[in-house]
Amino acid sequence: MAIATMVDPRVPSRDVGRHVQAELTNLLYHNTRGMHIAGLVVSLLLVITLRDTSLSPAVLGGWFACMFLIEAGRGLLSRRFRHDAIALAETGPWRRRFLVGSLAAALGWGCAGALLFPHGDVAHQLFLTMVVMGACAVSMPALAADLACYLMFLLPAALPLAARLLVEGGEIELTAGIMSCVGILLLVRMAAGTHKRLVEQLNIRFAVADIAEELRNEMADRRRAEEQLTQLANYDPLTGLANRTLCEHKLGRAIARARGGHAQLAVLFLDLDRFKTINDSLGHNIGDEVLKRVAQRLQRSVTERDTVARLSGDEFILLIEDAEDREDLQMLSERILRVIGKPMLLGETELRITASIGITLLAEDSPDVKSLLANADTALYRAKKLGRNCAEFFTPDMHEQALVRLKREVELRKALRRDELKLHYQPLYDLPSGRLMGVEALVRWQNHEFGLVSPSEFIPLAEETGLIIAIGEWVLREACKQAVRWRALAGEHFHMAVNLSARQFTAPDLAGTVGRILGESGLPPSALLLEITESVTLGNEENNMAELRKLRGLGIRLALDDFGTGNSSLGYLKRFPIEVLKLDQSFVRDVAHNPQDAAVARATIRLANTLGLHVVAEGVENEAQLAWLQGEDCALIQGYLLSEPLDEHACEQLLGSGVHKAFVSMRKSLN
Repeated sequence: MAIATMVDPRVPSRDVGRHVQAELTNLLYHNTRGMHIAGLVVSLLLVITLRDTSLSPAVLGGWFACMFLIEAGRGLLSRRFRHDAIALAETGPWRRRFLVGSLAAALGWGCAGALLFPHGDVAHQLFLTMVVMGACAVSMPALAADLACYLMFLLPAALPLAARLLVEGGEIELTAGIMSCVGILLLVRMAAGTHKRLVEQLNIRFAVADIAEELRNEMADRRRAEEQLTQLANYDPLTGLANRTLCEHKLGRAIARARGGHAQLAVLFLDLDRFKTINDSLGHNIGDEVLKRVAQRLQRSVTERDTVARLSGDEFILLIEDAEDREDLQMLSERILRVIGKPMLLGETELRITASIGITLLAEDSPDVKSLLANADTALYRAKKLGRNCAEFFTPDMHEQALVRLKREVELRKALRRDELKLHYQPLYDLPSGRLMGVEALVRWQNHEFGLVSPSEFIPLAEETGLIIAIGEWVLREACKQAVRWRALAGEHFHMAVNLSARQFTAPDLAGTVGRILGESGLPPSALLLEITESVTLGNEENNMAELRKLRGLGIRLALDDFGTGNSSLGYLKRFPIEVLKLDQSFVRDVAHNPQDAAVARATIRLANTLGLHVVAEGVENEAQLAWLQGEDCALIQGYLLSEPLDEHACEQLLGSGVHKAFVSMRKSLN
């Protein structure tokens, strides 16, 4: 028996019973298609056959009219069901409608057995029996989908006729009645068996559909998981750009293509300038948004064939295929820098960021993926060193410099352990009296391979690598110990000045470390002068200012160094809890000859005096500068005129020398 289906077996049936019942209802309508016309034909045949009997034509006509209305209604109902989209929840009402229609048809055939039964006419009685029982038998396969429905059709249709035959009393009628009852029982049994097998098939089908759907879902989940793993393995989750793995893979293929043809391949290594400041001051959410904006701007700056990748942090790689020449790459780099430098509006914050770019070419610079990236990184370091916000091409000498820098970094990490760091001290004099008031501790590095390394070379390296934290702590500890010994020689006015790097503020509990060193050395906090620059505001300003207040709370004096350079602002004089202002030597150098420098220096000294700050003039190298500063009421000075930085032994000799000869000479000239 062909089964038309209403419920898609691919749909998981969490309630199998409901789906089976819905499918059985669907089968009722589809399997009885055309049976309504057959019923009308059989009814008409029956009326025609019985018209010559003793039955009244009115009874025959009335019965046929009723059957016509019943079968027509059932046919229209079935047609509507087949053409409408019936939801699963609506199958219950449709089943009840079908039951009502079947019951009406059954009552019609039951009336035929009762009302159209010709008395004494055995032939027509047997014909009527054959028609009614035949209708019941033919309907069984179609109606067995719903056993209750078939029973509601069979019993009202067949039992009245069987009863008439049994009560008729004749031998033939009695036999026909008994056979009809037996036929009814057989049909009931056959319908029950057919219904049971059909329900089992549907249960199996929907159970298999559940299993198949679970397998499909599992396979779909596995495919999605594989796609996600592929995405995570090859793409940056924040920006959607290719990550290092995919970048190196694409770079390897691009190298193969470039070697096989005549096109050039270029790698641009881009790094955002001072991006850590954005994360520290505005938060990582803003930092992430900046990275996404930069990624979008980079993608718009290159062609579809080129690749933009994010290596890590704020580092990006651009693979430029079919690069024409250095001039075109330089123009591309400048365009990228201009695009990145455009303002970014993030909420209520407007940011302007810059970037540095290192460029390397395949043919002339490097043979493989690793060397290409390494050379681009080296060129990037050169761009950073030249002041940032620029692009630099890799040259072979950069490689040698990078090796030297790497070796120097390795040696610097061993410097403390090898006792290669030494302190020199530059004296600080009171200008009115000429008395030595203290010294500034300056670290020096004497390496067995590089010799005496300039502080301008190893201090930036130490800050970049974080070694400045350990070095700074060592400098502070040694300087405090030395200050305790020299205060016994020079007097209680003597103080020790030590520079603090902005990187040291990233160490946990800087104020606690300084306080512990003071306690270990026995140096009074007031005898320690810590020198800072405005760069401490470029990181986490709030935390750094809190550390400064803690240091001030310990009784330590603070000095603002290199005032007048970089991003120095008068606002620092208000925000920083300082006592001393150090005027940068660039303004002191020409105060005796340059009116502009003199005006700046004079204004700074007077402003500091008004605010109750002590001014230290740095870089005093001749007597003209000394005389000018004397006339402007500058309190403290230091410079090569008075003394260059001295080692421990030379400085100790200087402590007992009294007034410096430069002050004696100046006083003689004034007299």
